[in-house]
Amino acid sequence: MNSGLIIRLVDIVLIILFGFIGISDIKVKRQIKVPGKTVESETPQENLKNNTMIVVDFYDDDLYIFSIDNKEIGRTFGLSKAYTKFLEYRRHYKKDSSGVVFILRPNETVTMQQTIDVFDICEKEKLQKGIDFNLTGTVLK
Repeated sequence: MNSGLIIRLVDIVLIILFGFIGISDIKVKRQIKVPGKTVESETPQENLKNNTMIVVDFYDDDLYIFSIDNKEIGRTFGLSKAYTKFLEYRRHYKKDSSGVVFILRPNETVTMQQTIDVFDICEKEKLQKGIDFNLTGTVLK
């Protein structure tokens, strides 16, 4: 009797196992192609010369300061107003042969979520961006 019961239990376990295998999603593994060498028409330094670099310092009290070459061109409070400033400065400083690059400089007291929100603005509007973060301190207000 015991051997018959064990065989039935093994059958049940195998049926359950094959049932789980049958209903599970099997994904096909794909090979990811690594990008190869590309030939650039101009060096990154030449590209940076043509672009207008706008530095955006932002603080935990929702203050956003926009500057070019350490000269303030504007400031605003609130993310929604900063959003309109990003678009306004892109339109105003974009030239025929160059673009605008926003250098984001969050203050060390800014939360990560606020930094992500600013990054999301740049991603949504397809703005060129970079980040400059310094733990020892940033530009004073």
